Amino acid sequence: MKLAIITGGSKGLGKALVDIYANAHWQVVEFSRSGNSQNHQTCDFSEPDSCTDTLNKTFKQLSNNCYSEIVLINNVGTLAPVGPLESTQPQDWQQNIQINLNACVTTTGLFLKYFSKQDANIKIANISSGAAVKPFYGWSLYCATKSAIETFTSCIALETQNNKNLSIMTIRPGVIDTQMQQTIRDQDEANFTDVAHFNALKTDNKLQTPTIAAKKIIKLFSQSPLSGQVYDLNEVILK
Repeated sequence: MKLAIITGGSKGLGKALVDIYANAHWQVVEFSRSGNSQNHQTCDFSEPDSCTDTLNKTFKQLSNNCYSEIVLINNVGTLAPVGPLESTQPQDWQQNIQINLNACVTTTGLFLKYFSKQDANIKIANISSGAAVKPFYGWSLYCATKSAIETFTSCIALETQNNKNLSIMTIRPGVIDTQMQQTIRDQDEANFTDVAHFNALKTDNKLQTPTIAAKKIIKLFSQSPLSGQVYDLNEVILK
């Protein structure tokens, strides 16, 4: 039996991953607010207490089974708020950090608690962004949380280095034609000064589809990726 756990799996890259794994006859569980497939488990990552409770109960139940392969992909994320920090609100800062960083920490920690001792090939992928290393005007929280995820992933790789069945990595997927990209293009230049660049990416057909990005992630998994590394999907070639 093979298990794929995906957060933020109701749309975009997450949904593409859910569909591919489900079609390959894996047991798939996707956590999100808005999913409606048979693989869906309702989880509001902006609510830390209910999110933790849902993950804890679901992981405990799933861990009663034995698996040959287990994949966790922490994909949930939000761009908001966009704009200079002083023009946005504290509750929005806190929600961004909760969804982009705290949810990843909680999901990873509980996953390790319940699955790290399984005799299975285990891979954890935390979805990051080029924004982790490149600052953007108006994206202070998004950039900061993605950078934090990369350092967090490196630390967990050190903590699990003696577990030869487990690898954890960060993936920068590149620009994908999703609702998030539409949100970026809809921004006022006063809040996001690089909006023209992202509009040009769409106009010039330089956005990859969610399905292509998902296939690249699965191909990367098949290439025995090293734990603690950052992988750029632009360097993964599909034949």
